[in-house]
Amino acid sequence: MEVIKSRSEVGTYDISIQENENKSLALVWGGNGDLYWILDNLEDIDVKDDPMYDSFNITKENYALYSLFEELYDDLMQGRIYLPEQHMNTNVEDLTEKEKEEVERFNAYEIEHAKLENEDIKRSRRYQLLTADNVVTWYSDEEQRTHAEIVRISKQEDSILLEFIRQTKKDDQGQIRLPGFYSIRFRTSGSTYTPCDLVFTRHFLKMQEYDFDAPQQIHIEELLYAQKQKKKKR
Repeated sequence: MEVIKSRSEVGTYDISIQENENKSLALVWGGNGDLYWILDNLEDIDVKDDPMYDSFNITKENYALYSLFEELYDDLMQGRIYLPEQHMNTNVEDLTEKEKEEVERFNAYEIEHAKLENEDIKRSRRYQLLTADNVVTWYSDEEQRTHAEIVRISKQEDSILLEFIRQTKKDDQGQIRLPGFYSIRFRTSGSTYTPCDLVFTRHFLKMQEYDFDAPQQIHIEELLYAQKQKKKKR
């Protein structure tokens, strides 16, 4: 599973995950300031035969990539929406004892504040709908809920499964949808699932930082996954 990063017009990297030569998943930061997941399956070329469902598996074949998607899933399922370490001061080497005490008090406040915020979110109806039955179910922010395309994220034995679901063959403007093409919008402002969009943004930023082209030591999980695949083919 190949990961390709290319510089976009808005200054971020577009992330393209290639399952094969015909099927890819793109993570793109739009010019409107919103995040998009775009599944493009070129094998679906006939409009009348266009399926209402497709899927994309992030397997342990590429464990670095898998780990980032697993972290996304786990953060959502466990309600880790706000992370206190994003605001905490950890550089205390050159501080006086009094300054260190002030930093410790501030960090303790950030930890407690994030905990309370996350507990409030977990009690909300929108969060409970988003994470029901141990599956993350996000209706695209692009259209009305009755027409919106859906992505479902679940953890399997050796993969994170992304399922793309189409409710209607036409969008809410009456236009026929492109066969084999699914687009999920994550609004960074005014989303149905605010503030859970923060987790998807955090995931995208980590994808930006990771160097998938750098030489990597083979992870034990990749070896175990390869062995399982060999046994299945026998």
